Amino acid sequence: MISMTPDAVFSRWFGLGEKPPNFILRHGFMCPIYAVFLYELAQNRGLVARLLSHPWCETLGEASFGIFIFQGPLIFPSLLLFGLVSPMLKSLVEQFTTNPATVTSTLEVIRVTFTVLLVIALAMLSVRYFEKPIAKRLKARWGL
Repeated sequence: MISMTPDAVFSRWFGLGEKPPNFILRHGFMCPIYAVFLYELAQNRGLVARLLSHPWCETLGEASFGIFIFQGPLIFPSLLLFGLVSPMLKSLVEQFTTNPATVTSTLEVIRVTFTVLLVIALAMLSVRYFEKPIAKRLKARWGL
């Protein structure tokens, strides 16, 4: 709610003048809220802590480095792959709507979803078949 409040309202509330309202948000106002949030996570309580301790969240956490690494290089190949199936998907989407803007936005949502799933899948494969085996070998070699 704080981030969605218009700048003019913050300027009026805090008497900021020319200073941008996000200055207040970044440098002080949100810090106590973040501190409470982090404290609750550190105590392993609350809904967010339970959500983040779910096995699928832990799996995504393990794959996070791969997601970071693969997201850039996979954008172009995913566009090419999606371009191959796009005509079929377009005809399928057009069965449900005749509005060209809806068809375009639906195809865009499908494309982004496809790219995200492709990146996550590759990152998970990388963890299983590359990162963990190499980590295991390094630990065995150096006796860690």
